[in-house]
Amino acid sequence: MKPNASSFKIFSILFGVIYTLAFYFNWQMFRYYPLVGRFSVAALPKASGPPINWYGWIATAAIVSALAAIAVPRKLAERLPVGLSWQIPTLVLVVIFIYEKRWFM
Repeated sequence: MKPNASSFKIFSILFGVIYTLAFYFNWQMFRYYPLVGRFSVAALPKASGPPINWYGWIATAAIVSALAAIAVPRKLAERLPVGLSWQIPTLVLVVIFIYEKRWFM
């Protein structure tokens, strides 16, 4: 299947939203444990050190967004306003900044 602008539009709109949900609800496909140098689908014992969930959140958002971009019919995707492909990600960034301000104030 040849990628098109409509697929990229759907991916752009969904990636940030899915990433934010994955972060907030702690949905990750896997975790990375740097102390033992290992990726794991299941949580490892505390002796393995703290996990890095970020890689799993990125993978989750990328795969879900890509599948949605492929699944949404082209005609439906073309009807979405082009502005949504930058307005939704911008709104997601604002939401993330508001949520994360607790670390800086």
